[in-house]
Amino acid sequence: MELDWKALAKEVRESRLQLGLTMESLAERAEVSRMTIHSLERGETRGRMPPSVPKIEHALGWPSGRATRILTGADQDRAERRSPEFTPELERSIAHAAIATRGDLTAAQIQDLTRRVVEDLTARGLL
Repeated sequence: MELDWKALAKEVRESRLQLGLTMESLAERAEVSRMTIHSLERGETRGRMPPSVPKIEHALGWPSGRATRILTGADQDRAERRSPEFTPELERSIAHAAIATRGDLTAAQIQDLTRRVVEDLTARGLL
């Protein structure tokens, strides 16, 4: 089975940027070198899974094993099976929770909060 290092590179970079991290700050969080992050984000083909990948998963807030699922294409399969009705339902739940806990939020703030939570969950591979 061929591993898709370019897909992993894309996901790592997108997650890093969504979290507002530089390569340096992600490297620091993951306790790896900046060159490790740079190499991973370039999508360089490797013969085996680097031992730094679980550290990077953790630093990005990903569930354990997500990088392997991306490399093998299994993560894409899960996304394709997701119900399209799920996200609006989740957005409503987040909005209700925001209203219940913070009655002082404006509608725009609630929409922004909802959008950020959905983006974060998506970046973490939970949606």
